[in-house]
Amino acid sequence: MNRRTALRQTLGFIGLSTTASLPVLNAKFSSQNLNNQRFRVGACDWSIGQSSKIEAFDVAKTIGLDGIQVNLGSEKNDMHLRRKDLQKAWREAAKRTGVQIGGLALGELNNIPYKSDLRAEQWVQDSVGVAKALGAKNILLAFFNKGDLKNDPQGTKVVIERLKAVAPKAEKAGIVLAIESWLSAEEHMA
Repeated sequence: MNRRTALRQTLGFIGLSTTASLPVLNAKFSSQNLNNQRFRVGACDWSIGQSSKIEAFDVAKTIGLDGIQVNLGSEKNDMHLRRKDLQKAWREAAKRTGVQIGGLALGELNNIPYKSDLRAEQWVQDSVGVAKALGAKNILLAFFNKGDLKNDPQGTKVVIERLKAVAPKAEKAGIVLAIESWLSAEEHMA
């Protein structure tokens, strides 16, 4: 059972689908209207147990997701989505399954910090081209664990300088660099 079927059944069970309204609800949630839905549901590839694996598309399709955020890779596989052949394979998997690539992520920045490791700086630079090649409009930059910026003014300063260096490239490509961290909105703006 996919999430849409579950949603239809749940609505019926809680009494929202009376005899008169059931045809309306079924029409609203029918597969014919799915392409017109306003909100799509996706997940990170690591959240479905497929971090940086092409199998994420099949798993996502099986569980009824509309899209996935794909991880660029890891130190171990040398951020393998930088490879053109893998980018092509990911695009083909998205087309084959109908599961969209909602964004790109660099989860490895939690272990190899952007604030202190030149490899991470290069990965972020490279990720802009990868995102563009995959048709993703955003890149999630993670700042947790070793990459945490909380109470680290020097690390924050380095990250700001590195982001200033990559921002024009991202802007030209139409890519948003998204920051995920423990910092508050005020701390991000300081």
